[in-house]
Amino acid sequence: MNAPRLFRASSRIAQRFRVSRSYSTRPTDPAPPHPHPPTHPSNSNSTQAPPPPKKDPSRVGTFYRNNTYPVLKAFLLALFTYQLAYYAWLKLEIVEEKSEQQSTIQGLEEEVKRAVAQQKRTASDVAEKVAGSGDVHPGSQTKRKGWLW
Repeated sequence: MNAPRLFRASSRIAQRFRVSRSYSTRPTDPAPPHPHPPTHPSNSNSTQAPPPPKKDPSRVGTFYRNNTYPVLKAFLLALFTYQLAYYAWLKLEIVEEKSEQQSTIQGLEEEVKRAVAQQKRTASDVAEKVAGSGDVHPGSQTKRKGWLW
């Protein structure tokens, strides 16, 4: 089968079985009109009073309606700023305490080194005195006998 003949056959089939398509971007029906509120009560009783006229909003309500969001925003921003400053201050305090503890530890380590060096000098002096005065004469030693002496 050649291509033009196939194309004509497929176009005839497409015309016979035409499918209507609807897309979500193009509505098929226009939107229904919005209902208007009734101007008079639905009850035909004439003894009913007409609805009262609309009141102007109160000054307090208008104030809060207009200013609640900015005041809340300023409050939250101030709270965030305070917390940020507090945590920065706390971090600086921790760093300061650590440096103070390090300096205290270094001072104590130096003091211990000096005390150990002093003890070594004292011990060597005592050892020299004992070694110098502790000349033992061979006849002065007593022989031990038994378990105790």
